[in-house]
Amino acid sequence: EYNRIHNSPEARAAKAKYVKLRDKLFKS
Repeated sequence: EYNRIHNSPEARAAKAKYVKLRDKLFKS
């Protein structure tokens, strides 16, 4: 159940958004 929820398109999109934001913060 956990994996099914976390591998959903919504979860992947949210994670990608978070990673992109984090990269921006660390690079500045």
